[in-house]
Order: sequence, then structure tokens, then C-alpha cells
Amino acid sequence: MSAAPLPNSLKPTSSVRAASINAAAAKSAERSVLRLPVLAYAIGLVGILIALVSSGGLAYQHLSGHPLPGCGGGNVTQQGMGLALTAETKQSACATLEAHPMGSIGGMVMAIKSIASSTDFQKINPLQAVWPVSFLGATYFAAALAAWIVIGVRGRSVPALIPWLARFGAALSILYIVVIIATNKLCPYCIASHIGNLTLWLALEIGMIKARSVVVAGWKWDRAWSAVVAGVAVFAICSGTLAAFEVSHREGLMNADAEAAAKSRRELEEAMRQAADKAAAQAMTEKAPWGLPNGFRGRWLLGPKESTVRVVMLTDFQCPDCKAFENQLMAAYNANPGKISISIVHFPMCKDCNPHVGSTMHVNACEAARAAEAVASVAGSIASLDGKPAEPAANEAFFKMAEWLFSITGDFKEADLRAQVTKMGIPNVEAVIKKWKGEETLKLVQDDAKWGEVLGLFYTPMMFVNGVEVRGWLTNPMMLTSMINDAIKINPAPADAKNDNPPLVGMKYFEDWKLAPRVRIPEGNAKYVKKQAGAKVDVVVWGDLTEPGTKELDLALQGMIGKKSFNYAFRHYPVCTDCNPGVDNKYPAGCIAAQAVEAAGNLGGVDAWNKMKGMIFDRQAGLTKSKLSLFAGVIGLETAKFDAEIDSGPVKVAVENDVMAGKGYVTRFIPTIFVDGKVVDRWKRDGDNVLERILDYAQKHPGE
Repeated sequence: MSAAPLPNSLKPTSSVRAASINAAAAKSAERSVLRLPVLAYAIGLVGILIALVSSGGLAYQHLSGHPLPGCGGGNVTQQGMGLALTAETKQSACATLEAHPMGSIGGMVMAIKSIASSTDFQKINPLQAVWPVSFLGATYFAAALAAWIVIGVRGRSVPALIPWLARFGAALSILYIVVIIATNKLCPYCIASHIGNLTLWLALEIGMIKARSVVVAGWKWDRAWSAVVAGVAVFAICSGTLAAFEVSHREGLMNADAEAAAKSRRELEEAMRQAADKAAAQAMTEKAPWGLPNGFRGRWLLGPKESTVRVVMLTDFQCPDCKAFENQLMAAYNANPGKISISIVHFPMCKDCNPHVGSTMHVNACEAARAAEAVASVAGSIASLDGKPAEPAANEAFFKMAEWLFSITGDFKEADLRAQVTKMGIPNVEAVIKKWKGEETLKLVQDDAKWGEVLGLFYTPMMFVNGVEVRGWLTNPMMLTSMINDAIKINPAPADAKNDNPPLVGMKYFEDWKLAPRVRIPEGNAKYVKKQAGAKVDVVVWGDLTEPGTKELDLALQGMIGKKSFNYAFRHYPVCTDCNPGVDNKYPAGCIAAQAVEAAGNLGGVDAWNKMKGMIFDRQAGLTKSKLSLFAGVIGLETAKFDAEIDSGPVKVAVENDVMAGKGYVTRFIPTIFVDGKVVDRWKRDGDNVLERILDYAQKHPGE
């Protein structure tokens, strides 16, 4: 017979206690794991994938330098040679955000140091961007994906640490969204990664609300913690892999910078040896607005008249790049006492005082330049009345005023100017206001603006070190400092600016091309390239078929075929968001025009491709699909087939391939033209066929 079980009250005390402990432990273990509902798990997975793809794309952009689809280009404005991309919007929002102090660990460290030292900086160069935030994002979301997969395998069991990590990540995403909005850099990949991160967080929070009625998350170890282990492992592996790529990437940047610095040193030495030869080479029709007694410098000079390094800057007080380089220049000036002199020449991007600009980009730039002139003039007059030298007092007042104008980006009202004049200790405020509004300061600024025209200025700042132009600062923001350091290393005897003689516009346009770095242009559709027998020079143009400057350049090149030996490739770059995300919709028919040419080529071959391009150039205005269909009939194509082909996948892919290739090369304006692998910044000017001179030289010296 088996004994009947004893009631709990009659069991041994130790057995009862053990059973109670075991039951409590089992219940605690059951509560220690949060089990997400299926829907919450699925939403979280989608959020992770979106964030991983977006942040991974940004990491790829950093390492490769290739712009991402939908994140390129900026505002565009009409200019005389085509469609010019303004100087302030050369880079995509995705790229410029990385140059923000919050865009990298290195940037954050620099921001902390600048706050501690009360200095200011707005953007950093690639070598300073140690470990971009995109790397953190890519490794974090790769780790999150690994953890999420393990969570799914373990029955959607979430350890307690995961929700807290997600909350911390969500807080960072909210912070970065604020930065994106505040800087007005709407990078779609950045925004997508943060939306994905917030989606993951919301999925967890909603899932926890659903599960809390039966589950309470705890800190007790459970097999679900294998998700944390997997996440940490993947984070470490991805970080190590990206670190290896980043080391290689940074070595490449440093080598490129060293090569550029060596090149600038050679150019500087050559320019200093041949200053007299350059003066003799100026075209007879070109007359410099500078000359004796000062030589190549403006009215205002900071530093000694005879110096080792002489810097001339053509500037605009409302230009962001000008402000950044003014900060850089003053840092070099303060670090090398007595060795550097600085001369400022006005070139406001405003038609109110500068007839040499196509449109007004900075509405208060003229007022700012005239204010600096007025303050300097009055300060010099006061010093003269007091029996002191006028020039030093005027110079000091000008540069103090320039510092204030840069600090407020040239944006002020009359009341602000009055307050600043009083703060500077100038008693006669009314005299300053009178000069500010008078004809004298207007003429001074207009006279300065002639420098930009004669020197071939394309955008501000335009800078010179000992008469040699600072080139390449768009891609290397430390080029000015590099050239100053090179000049100090050469250590020539201190001199004035009389022998500094930069090339004038006619020679500059040619030298801009000759000194440009050669790049490898990705091949397009070879069957549409116009090849000439024996030609060793390739000419590649990216343009918009509906844009007048593109038509003008194409006609010029077509007219040279047969007379000069070169191969000509036209590539599509419509300024139309239908097929080119990231640009203004300046020419809304640009995409369908490009598609029409490709459709004609698919149906009728090379001859139809060229004929359709010519028809569009002849009738650029008011293009529609129905007009393009009529063009197809005129050149002998079946309109029904053409109407179907123009929207076909292969046609759209052909246009998109050209656009994507152009994203890495069209950085300043369209049409963008490369001759022998070097970009031609300006291909024409009145009375001078610059492009013809460049082609003649390239034919004689291919690959030089």
C-alpha cells in the first residue's frame, strides 16, 4: 500500500520551505523575461533594417567619397556660362553634416576644446573627423540586428538591458534630428536612420505595454541574454572592420594632402622665381587695377609692409566660406608674429555695388563693405586731426570692423552699426553714417570689385599667397594654411607686394584647367561617343538638354569636330528632380528630354540619338511628351513605339546611370566639361575662345 500524501501542514518544515523557494524562483524566472508580441517584433525588425541600410550607406559615402542617390547637389542659379551651383551649396547635406562638430567623435572633441579655449569653428576637414557618427550608427544597428535575430530565435524573449539601450539610442536620435533641423541640412539617409531607430524604440515600448500585464522585466540572468552577447560581438566585429577601412582611408587622405602640399610648394617656388616673366605674359588688352606704389595688395593692410608671407583675400562679409578662411588666416597670422601681412579686397556678391556678378546672392554684402570703409575713413581722419598717422589708425579700425562684420555674417541695421561704432570708441557716429551712405564708399567698393573681374574670380573667397592663387580649397579646406606654412619653410627675404603678379583672367582660365588634378572619368555608353581617328584627347560634358549653356557648349564642340582632334561624349545631368534627386527643379523637362534622346537611340541607333538631341536643342522651350513624340516622327521613328520606349525601364536606367556618374564630378555648374581628364571651370569669355586654346594645348601635350 502506498501512503497517502501528507498535507503541507504535516510535511517537514525544510521541505515546505524548499518547495516554496522553488515555486517563487520559477515564478521569478518566468517574470524575468519580456516576450514581445509578434507585431511589435516585426515592426522593430523593419526599423532596424531601415536604420542599418541608411547608416551603412553613409559609412560607404565616407570611405568611398561617392555621393549617395538622393543626397547630392544644392541650389542652382543661372549664370552666363550655364547653370552654376552656388559656392555655399557645393556639397550634399549628407556630406556637410559629417563636417558638423556633431558629425564625428573627432568633431565633438574639437567642439569641447573650442568651448574650453573660447575659440570658434563651424566645420572640420576629413582628417579631423575621427570615427564619423555614421560608423557608430552602422555598427550599432548591425549589433541590434544580430541581437534581434537571437531574440526572435529565443521566442521573442527580451532581456532587461535591451529596452534601456533602445531608450538611450532614441534620445540620441532626437538630439541629432534637432541638429539636422537647426542646420537645415536635410540628409534623407540621416533622417531615415533616425526614423528607423525611433521605430525600434516605439516597437519595444508598445510591446512592453502589451506584455506588462503578465510579464515584468527583471535583471536576473536568462538565456535571452544571448541576444546581448550576440549584439556586443557583432558591434565589436563591425567596429574593427570599419576601423581597418578607416585607417586605410585616412592614409589615403594624408597622402593626398602631402602630395597637394608638395605641389603647392613647387608652384609657389616657381611663381616666386618667375614673377617678372608672368608680368610680361599678360595680354595687352588686360590691365590690372593694382600697381605702384603698393603692388598687388589692397588699401587695407594688417601686418608689416615687407613680410615673408603676403596674403591677399577677395572677400564678402556675408560669405560663409570667407568667414571660415578669415578665422583660419587670423590663426596663422597670430601663430607667426611679424612674418605675415594680410590685405583685404572687397568683392560683394550683390549687384547694388558690384556689376561683375550675375545675380545678388548676399543682399547686405554691399552695405557691409561700405560700413567697413566708412569706419576706417573716419578713424583715419580723427587720428590725423590729433596729429597722429592716419594710415595705421584707419587700418586698425578697418580690421576691427571686418572682425565684427564676419561675426554677424554681415547682417545688421543702422542701429546696430551705430552701436558698434560707439563701442569702438569713435566719437563722431554721424560722420560714419554719412560716409556709409555716401558716394565715396560706394566707389571704393566698386573699384575693389574690378579686381575680381580682372583676376577671373568665380566665387569668394579668392585668396593669394605671395601672388600665387590658393587653389583646391574646395576639397582641402586647410589649403590656405598649407600654402602659408610652405612659404614660411621656403623663408624668402621679407618683401613688399610690388613683385607679386598673379595671372590675369585670360591666362587664369587656361591655368585653372592646366593645374587641375586629372581624374578618371567613368565610361558611359560608348556607342554614342563621337570618335575621331587618332584622337588622344577625350572631352566629356555633363549637361541638361533644356539648359541654354549646355546647348551653347555642345554647338561649340560640334563646330570643332574635324578641325581639332578629340573624342566627344555627352552625358545627361538634368536639373530636374524627376531623375536627379537633390537639385532644384530648374528645368522640369530636363528628364523627359534626356529620356527622349535615349529612346530615340534605342529605336533608331546613333543617328537617331544625335538627331533627337539636335531637335531638342533647337526647340528647348516648352518641351512636353507630345512635342517629343512629334520630333520622333520627324526624324523617322514610329511614334507609337517611341511613346512606349520613352518611359521604359532601360531608358530610365540609361539616364540614371549618367546622373549617378555625374554626381561625383558635377560640383560647381552645368554644363560641366572635362578635357583630357581635367575639369574646365570657365570655357569662354568675350573675345577669347578659352576652350579652343585648351584643346590646342591638350592635343600637343596629351596626358601632361
